[in-house]
Formats: sequence, structure tokens, C-alpha cells
Amino acid sequence: MNRKLMRYTLLGLIVLAAFWAAVPEISKAFGLRVFWPTLGTVSEHSVEAGPCVDEGVTLVVDYGQASKRATRTTCAVSYGQLDTDTGWNLFAATQVKVEGTLDYPTGFVCRIAGFPDQRTQDCSHVPGANAGHWAYFIATDASGWHYAQVGAASSHPACGTWQGWRFIPMGDARIRPPRVAPETFTCHG
Repeated sequence: MNRKLMRYTLLGLIVLAAFWAAVPEISKAFGLRVFWPTLGTVSEHSVEAGPCVDEGVTLVVDYGQASKRATRTTCAVSYGQLDTDTGWNLFAATQVKVEGTLDYPTGFVCRIAGFPDQRTQDCSHVPGANAGHWAYFIATDASGWHYAQVGAASSHPACGTWQGWRFIPMGDARIRPPRVAPETFTCHG
């Protein structure tokens, strides 16, 4: 490759990188809202034990009665304000480890905080009807939990809402919501 072509190629790459970085700011200047992919980055949030009280999104993980594990309630303060704030990214924001399956790494929750264990589910495929599974719920107002109509990676929880998961054990046909009653609120900010 000759030097002139290398210079133009390098200059073109620099201009492209600058444009990529500037698009969100340019769209704000013109009053536009442009979704610009962030390649899975998760913004920093502070985490508090227990439910959010005036700002953020609450995550509830109910392992079910048979597990003998306590239900976990965590608040991601300042969450629910960005396009990257999804139900799936809420796990990272609240420091709760989540694993998908090999088939659907972010489309199907197989294991939360190490439950169920590797012997019960290997997470290579979506568990069959005879295996236990996680059920996903959303609470956006005072009417309580509602079974989610989209997956966690497609859900964009707003500040003041709750996201809930409950493990449904093998052989249980009833899909019940988490045993913690959500108390949604309107964020001020």
C-alpha cells in the first residue's frame, strides 16, 4: 500500500471514530432522540439493599419456598433513565449474577446467583417442561406484579418500577409472582 493511500485510510478511520463518538451529542443539539448502540455497556449505578424508595429500579429474586433461600430485594439507584437500562442489565447494576443458556445467552434466564445449581440445570439449552424455570414479572404501578410479555433484554424498566423473578420448581404448573409486594413510585428528578 502506498503512503498516500495509507494516510487517507488513517484519516478516514479517525473521522469515522470521531463521528461515532459525536452522534449522541449532535442529536441532543438538534433535539432528536437517536438510539445509538452501546455494545452492551452498563452504566455505573450505586446499589442499596432493599427496595428503592425515591429513585431507581428494584430487583426482586424469589428462589421459591422449596429452595430454603431468602428472597433477595435490591435497588439500583438512578437506574431506568438510559436506553441501555434493560431488565437484563439490571442484574449487573444490582450486582446479581445471571446466566443465560448457550442457545440464548441474554434471551433466557437459566441461573440467578448460582440457583439452580449446575447439577440441576447445565444451562446448555432451555429447560424442558419437566424442569424448573425462572418466571419474569414487572410492576409498573399500584396494581402489582404482571407476568412479563417481553424478555429481560427487551424490557426497559422506568425509574420507580420493579422487576421480579420467581423460580417455578419442576412439576409446578402454577406461575406465581414473587412473594414480595411491589411498591412502585414516581421518580423525582
